[in-house]
Amino acid sequence: MPLFRAWGIQVSVDWSWLLALGYVMFVMVEDYQQLLGPEERNLAFAYGVGVAFAFFASIVLHEFGHAIVARRNNIGILGIELWLLGGLAKMDRDPENPGVEFRVSAAGPAVTLALAIGLLGAAYGLNPGPTSDLEPLQITAGQEPWIVALTTLGWINVFLLFFNLIPAYPLDGGRIARSIIWKITGNEQRATKISAMLGTYFGYGLVGLGVLLIFRSPLSGFLFIFMGWTLAQSARGALRRFLDAQRDML
Repeated sequence: MPLFRAWGIQVSVDWSWLLALGYVMFVMVEDYQQLLGPEERNLAFAYGVGVAFAFFASIVLHEFGHAIVARRNNIGILGIELWLLGGLAKMDRDPENPGVEFRVSAAGPAVTLALAIGLLGAAYGLNPGPTSDLEPLQITAGQEPWIVALTTLGWINVFLLFFNLIPAYPLDGGRIARSIIWKITGNEQRATKISAMLGTYFGYGLVGLGVLLIFRSPLSGFLFIFMGWTLAQSARGALRRFLDAQRDML
């Protein structure tokens, strides 16, 4: 589903993004309900929905980081798509060398790091209370809702940064790992196989975590299972597409 167009790049969403959006909204509204109290139900809903959409705006900016660096390296961008595990900047071709692969892959996390520093820096600078009020994702009575919003978005971007840097293809960390292995070995196919294998194993690890969580929190458990399965299949699919493209070139 198309959302908007910016700098000549179409931003759209996959159906799985609706699951992620609904989950984040649910969690944020519940947290703000705890902060503001039952008498401020409408305000809690407004803040929760606003933080959820700001969270996905962070992901869009992350993907524009990839897209802009890719364009600077003469790689066309077919569009940006949001899905369950975040976003994807679709390139019209793969990077031709490990240096370009590294720069394009690292650009998104660099944007997320800048957002995390900016949001948390603003929260700490503007917070009228003790810094202990700004612990990760902790909401206490009496805090200003907008301070909570800055803090929450800042820590969410910290989480996104570390999650994306996990060396599991097709996450950014997996692509960075692929570029490093490619540089060291000089073998793009071997680098792709290793990073895809790591992505597959990590995905199945998330499935196992979801199975453990499902008895304590069914919603979170099913979400982790779905995320893990999707990531594992994405890694295997990316490897198949790469090998098919290599065969077509022969």
